[in-house]
Amino acid sequence: MRIFLLIVIRIYWFLIPKSKRRKCIFRKSCSNYVFEETLKNGLWVGLKAFRFRYENCRHGFEVFKNPIDNKVQMILTNHQIIGEENIAERLIKKDINMKKVVIVILFLTIHLAIGQKIENISNAELFSSQAGTLIEKEFIDIGNVGKTKIQILKITDMISGKSIRSLRIEHKIKAGYSTETKIASLDSDEIEGLIKSINIIKENIFGSIANNYTEITFQSRSGFKAGCFWNIKNEWTIYLQIKKNDRESMVFLKKEKFNDFLNLLELAKNKV
Repeated sequence: MRIFLLIVIRIYWFLIPKSKRRKCIFRKSCSNYVFEETLKNGLWVGLKAFRFRYENCRHGFEVFKNPIDNKVQMILTNHQIIGEENIAERLIKKDINMKKVVIVILFLTIHLAIGQKIENISNAELFSSQAGTLIEKEFIDIGNVGKTKIQILKITDMISGKSIRSLRIEHKIKAGYSTETKIASLDSDEIEGLIKSINIIKENIFGSIANNYTEITFQSRSGFKAGCFWNIKNEWTIYLQIKKNDRESMVFLKKEKFNDFLNLLELAKNKV
């Protein structure tokens, strides 16, 4: 009877080449394992080996690294744990490669998240958020355009004596029974760019006609936007967006109010 099982395995090897056989999760393939056990220990041991492999060489296993001895092991579907020497090499390499991929993905995710966070913060905000500093903030009023307040914010580290100034734009909106304040911060080197942008819009855009929907936008480091777009009435709509990706922080201005906003920016530029 033992010979019968060995012949069956040899016929399997002959009819199905190695490249076409199902990938085994064990270091020694199932057919080789059953063949050797049958050859050494007889038919019944061979049949037990076949049953063991049939029940466990399938999905449901888990490759892991033992935290005690740092060795790679595998837990089978019957909850038996086997050592690295019995695990298929491709699974060990795959596990290591997957861990590398996970580490790389985590690193890139953290890097991008930090980069995005820093990218959306003005230099003044970064300065005021430094650890180990004693910060003094002085709010210098410039003026108002409707409900939008324009200020110069002077931030001083009272320990080092260093200071920085920025443009602060504040707009209050009603949210139910309360009032929500939207705030934007523009660095001193961005104010000139905003002034130039508004002048270009006034001189080159307001007198033009757009054939398609068009947006003209200035954007600061922190995500503040100022600009205009061609609306369905075939007119230019002027807007400020105080906070990035926050449509509730949008402020729509008439042309005369846009001029007032520009005049306040000119005043602020001289005080930064």
